[in-house]
Amino acid sequence: MKRKDETLEKSLKDCSWYLDEFLNLPKRVQELLLVNNIREDIIPCTIRESVESPIEQIFKTAFDLYMQLLNKEYIFLFSQVTIKVEKKKYIVDFYFEQDQYVNRFDTDKKIIIECDGHEFHQKTKEQVKHDNEREYDLKMAGYEIIRFSGSQIYNEPFKCAEDAYNYIMKSIKEG
Repeated sequence: MKRKDETLEKSLKDCSWYLDEFLNLPKRVQELLLVNNIREDIIPCTIRESVESPIEQIFKTAFDLYMQLLNKEYIFLFSQVTIKVEKKKYIVDFYFEQDQYVNRFDTDKKIIIECDGHEFHQKTKEQVKHDNEREYDLKMAGYEIIRFSGSQIYNEPFKCAEDAYNYIMKSIKEG
């Protein structure tokens, strides 16, 4: 058991090192890398899709590295998906569902992961009201929602990745 714990600890340190390297780059360089799908020699991960904000990019990077370095069963998260609920349309940060090509799980779960930076979610009363209505509509339509604050993601990206991964896997197993 000790050997497995040491391997896990080393893998998590490796994940942290890659993300630290990225976060220590100047903001302008980070932006350029995000636009150019991240250079493999800086962060060797599988990001090949667009995300809306740097905090979402940090989450997706941590999520992909978590699965990759710990040899976890791969879960694909669709990013920036538009979901219709009655006559309303909502764009969600990340979305998991069974997909015959990439997510081969026997589940009907539909899970949304939201990355809430302060700038877009909690700055005004109108933003809070909109987010609350949006979450209610999505839950009433059968979607489960995992929500992380920007501070959580920035300060503990791998904990957020692990929590999201474990939540999805637990939901899948429960059916």
